[in-house]
Order: sequence, then structure tokens, then C-alpha cells
Amino acid sequence: MESAQVAHHDHGDFDGFTSFLWQIIEADNKVHDFVKAAQSKGYKVGEDALKDAKSLLLYIAKVNTVHTTQNAVRNIMEEIGYDYSKLYTAYRSKVEEHSGSDSIGKETDQKKSGSKENACHLHGRSRNLHCKDCNAVLCKSCIDESHVGHDWDVWNPSENIEVMTYRIKDELERCTRIHKLVRQANKESQEEQRNIADKILQSKQKAISDIENHAKSAVSKCDSYYRTVSGRLSNDLKTLKEHEGLLHSIQNRLKQNDITAVEDAMQSLWHDEFDSIEHSLEYVTDNKVVFDDNSTVSLDIFGRLFIPDEDSSDSQTQRPLSRMSVSSDLYDENLTFVKRFLPIKAYVSVVRPAVRKGIYFKNHHKSMVYSIDETSTSQKEEVNLQSLTSGDFCPFDGGFVFSDFEKKQIRFASPKAAAIRDLYNSDPFIPLGIHISLAMKVVFVGFTDSFSRNLTEKSRRFVKTFVIQKTEMKEKKKIFEKTANGERLLRYPYRLTYNNSNNTLCVVDQTSDKSGRVVVLDVDPARGIVGSFEGLQIPPTTFDPRGICVNSAGQILVTDTNNHSVHLLTSEARYIRTMFSYESGFQFPRAVAINEKELWIGCQSGIILLFKFKD
Repeated sequence: MESAQVAHHDHGDFDGFTSFLWQIIEADNKVHDFVKAAQSKGYKVGEDALKDAKSLLLYIAKVNTVHTTQNAVRNIMEEIGYDYSKLYTAYRSKVEEHSGSDSIGKETDQKKSGSKENACHLHGRSRNLHCKDCNAVLCKSCIDESHVGHDWDVWNPSENIEVMTYRIKDELERCTRIHKLVRQANKESQEEQRNIADKILQSKQKAISDIENHAKSAVSKCDSYYRTVSGRLSNDLKTLKEHEGLLHSIQNRLKQNDITAVEDAMQSLWHDEFDSIEHSLEYVTDNKVVFDDNSTVSLDIFGRLFIPDEDSSDSQTQRPLSRMSVSSDLYDENLTFVKRFLPIKAYVSVVRPAVRKGIYFKNHHKSMVYSIDETSTSQKEEVNLQSLTSGDFCPFDGGFVFSDFEKKQIRFASPKAAAIRDLYNSDPFIPLGIHISLAMKVVFVGFTDSFSRNLTEKSRRFVKTFVIQKTEMKEKKKIFEKTANGERLLRYPYRLTYNNSNNTLCVVDQTSDKSGRVVVLDVDPARGIVGSFEGLQIPPTTFDPRGICVNSAGQILVTDTNNHSVHLLTSEARYIRTMFSYESGFQFPRAVAINEKELWIGCQSGIILLFKFKD
């Protein structure tokens, strides 16, 4: 019977038949039905079996003998509606159709069995078939077992050798062309490397030559500068030695109140550069000048020497000592020099207009706020801020609002109250400059996240606005930090003032410990910078702004400490002129303030100068 014949085909033929069955099952979309039927008969291979009937077929063949496997597959196929015998007959017809004749099979194997080199290493049969899909030469068993459904034909060694020869020749020519291209590219690369090496060598030689020339020029300039400075120092030393005896004599005459002899001796020194007398002065207190040897002299005597007498018509009497005061013929023509004070030993860091007349000022190394006016003979203590880390301050409501950069607080101190009151905790930001606009009833405070003037992407530098309400400061929404386009406005807002003439905020913005700029900001922070001034750019010193104020015309006055100058700017920070300079005996101005018609300037030496604007 046909079914019996089916049951006795060999195992290799059955492997090919199972592959044939899998193609039919998959084509008829009965994979799921087959798996379910197999599972109902006890065959389980996990979840993957539901997706691949072939896996299940192979599993069945693996766990059973050939005979039981054929029976199992027959039962499953018939259960899902197939005639197993007809399927096997169709499979054999297809195999014979592809083989062409039996001579391709066993007879051909017998004829060529003597050629061991052509025998299949798996089945021992002759390899006389060519699988086009896999490009492999196989025996009949290989086709039946592993290449069912592939496109194949009879292998003709002679024809295929010609094809392979042509392919090898073509590949050889292609490799030859590639080799030539590689050699050409390598040659060009070597030339390019030689050219680069030559250029590097030429650049190196030029750089060495330039460095040598610059070095020679620098050495020459240094030698010339040394000779010039050495000559000047020699002359200065000679002059100092000539006047040393005279200076001691003047100091002794001062102690003896011998004014006539002192004035005669001073005539020869009006135009000389010297520091001896000023270095010997310690401070002024209790209407007396105290020298470094603790000797004293009346302030009246000191005044006649260093403070011009307004009623005197003698120009020489009006002209104070060079480098110790301001020369009356060199400062701004719109100003009249009034008085020179030496109230403290340390430099004046902040000067603010007083409520009625004169100014308030602060010693940089102490926490005391003092006051002084035109009629003062000594400073008056106003209030102790009780903090050596206090920075800027402003008078307000009978006391002083000040920044404490160590405690990161805005605080309030009053002469009437012993305790200091905290108004605003700025942590983690450090408060710097402060300005109170009484007209706007707004407090402007500059902040930084670090004492370093260097910036990073995360740095925060800004000016914030507040209103003072009873015992605390309330933040307003306005913050001067970036423009509408996200551009940074400030680097280190050291000092501030508000210009009512054009509603702008004027900021001393430090870029390093010894350099900075003046920035004028629109009242709307989003509009950004109205104008800026970065100094006159005169080497070797840099623009070093410290103090800032605005006059009644809306013009900006800014001190330039390193250049011993005070500059006058427009309301938009354009340069107008320099009001004072080093040539006029002006030294290290740090703070500036205007109180009605009075101009006050505090210097690093502790000296405070008073001028008045002419009508």
C-alpha cells in the first residue's frame, strides 16, 4: 500500500519531506492549527512552537524514531485536514522533476564514485548538482535534505571553470587598478608631507627671527628706559639730599610755631616733587596735626601751609604744595578749591552727601561712619556699623543702609539704636554697591555670586531693586542682569547711582581688581546698555573706576584711581574732559560726592578735598 511505502522512506528523505510539509502548512496559514494539534498529542516545545511549525516538526523527528515520527506527523496532518499519502506523492514528483533523471542520482554516483575529490563529505555521493541560491556544488542527498525549494541545475565543471577564470581575471585587473591608485596616492601624500614639513621649518625659522628681533628691541628699550629712570632718580636723590636739612628745619619750625621762617623756607620748594613732609604726618585730631614721632602742631599753622586763604591775592600763597594738594591752575575752571582735610590714616572708600551739608564718609579699614563739612576742624563719629566687612552705604531715615558682604546681608544702623537691624538676607549672593533714590523711593543693590571678576556660564552678576517697608526690604520684579536677547549686562556692580535727568542707572562695573568701566543702563533692563566708558586707554595703566556721582546737569563724574584723575562724562557715558589729573598733584581718588554746590573727593591717602561749583 502507498501508506506503507510512505512509512518506509529513509530518514534523510523524511527530513526533506518535513521541510516540504512546513512550506505547505505555512502557505495555507495553518501553522497555528498544526501546533495546536501537536500539543493535543503531547508534543510541547515552548512558546516559539506557536510561531514556527518547522521547529515542531524537527522536534518530533528528534524525540522519536523514524517510524514513530512518520506516524506522529501523519496523524497530525490528517487531523488538520490533509491527505498524508497524496502529500508524499506530490513531494516525490517534485524531487524527480528537479533531478531530471535517475542518472543524476545513484547511477551517476556509481560512474563517478572513483573520484574521491568529487565525493560529498556528508553522504559519500557524487557532487554533481549546483545550488544557484547558495552557489554551492552538492550531492543529491544534500539537495533533498537542506536545499529543498532552492533553484539548482546540473553542474558542468568545464563551463563553470571558464566562468570562474573570467571572474578571476576581472578581479585581478580590478586589484591591479586599485594598487596603482594606492601607489599614486601614497606618492602624493609623501610630497604633501614634505611640503608641510618645509612650511613648518620656514615658520619656525621666521618665528625665531621675529622673537630675536623683538627681544633685541625690548632690551634696547629697557636699557634706554633704565638710563632715563636712573638719571631721573639720581637727580631726585640729589635734590632730596639738598633739601633734607631744609625739611627737618621746616618741621622743627612748625613745632616752634615760627611761621615767618617756615614761609621763607617754603618758597624754594613750591615746584619740587617730594613726599617727606606728608610721610611724616600721621593724622589730624583735636584741632592738631600729629607727626610720626608723636609731636603735634596747631591745626591753624597746618591750615596756613596747606589750605589756601581765599582772601589772599598772593598767587604763591594760594598755590598749595605739589603732590600734597591740588594745583589751583590745573583743575577744572568751573570749580573753586576750598579746603583740604586729613581726617583719617586709612583711605576713604565711600563718600556720600550728608542730609543738610557736608558729607558722610567711611574708613576702609574700620566700621565707623564719620561726617565732615566745610567748617569742620575734625571728623565727627556718626555710627559704628559693627562690621569690618561692610561695603557701600547710603544715609536713610536718620541712619545708614549698608551692605555686609561677609554676612551676605543688607543692614540698617542708626545713631539712636544700639543694635544693627537686618533688612534683607541675600545669601548665596554677595551685596556690593548700594544707591537709594529718594525721588523714586527705590533701593538699587548690586550683587555677585563670587568675589572673582572672572565669569563662567553659571555666574550671576546683577542689580536688584527694593523698597524699604518698616523693618525690612521688599524685592521688586525689576532685575538688571540680561537684555531681552539674553546678553549679560554686568560683570561686578561695585558702585551705583541713579540719574534722574534721563532715568538711567549708572554703574561702576569692575572687570578686575584694577580695571573696570562705567555702564549706563536703561530703566527698563530688557533694553540693555545705553552707553559705556572704558577709560582713555593710555598705557601702562588701566581705567580704574571706583566712585561715581551725577551733577545737577545730569553729567557723570567718575574717579579713575590708578590714573589719579576724575573724568566728566555725558549722561550716556561719553567722555567730555578730565577734571583733575596727576599733573595737578592729584593722587589716588577713590570716592566722589556732590551736595548741592559742593564737590567732595576722598583719596586713598585719607585726604578729603572740597571744591565749590562757580555760579
